Amino acid sequence: MAGLTPPDTRRCNYFFLYDGSKVRGEGDPTRNGICYFYPEETPLDKQDLLCGQLAGVGRCVSELSSSSVQTLRLRRCKFAIRMKEDFFWALGCSMEVPTESVCELLDHLINLFCFYNGSVRQSYQVWPV
Repeated sequence: MAGLTPPDTRRCNYFFLYDGSKVRGEGDPTRNGICYFYPEETPLDKQDLLCGQLAGVGRCVSELSSSSVQTLRLRRCKFAIRMKEDFFWALGCSMEVPTESVCELLDHLINLFCFYNGSVRQSYQVWPV
């Protein structure tokens, strides 16, 4: 869109790809579904919490509303969300970053990944995590 400025990447706190097909039951550890998480130094418990809660809320709201969730907001962070098949992409930025910019940046990241690697499903079948 014209007039949108890209978000300052220093204000983007989290980026992750989560595969819900690897976590089907209540006893399945959330971390089994984490394909990629940035920043890598984030403690595993926090990765589990963010991925599990955002993916759960995103899927629940999508099923209840019969439409895709585009954004979710937490207290100090907003997340652009994309769900394709069992994969859940999220980009978390500070609240000051315009929502449209966060969504646009996430779409660019997904397109860049697919350009270099092909489909997400195919990439993780060839190079499992």
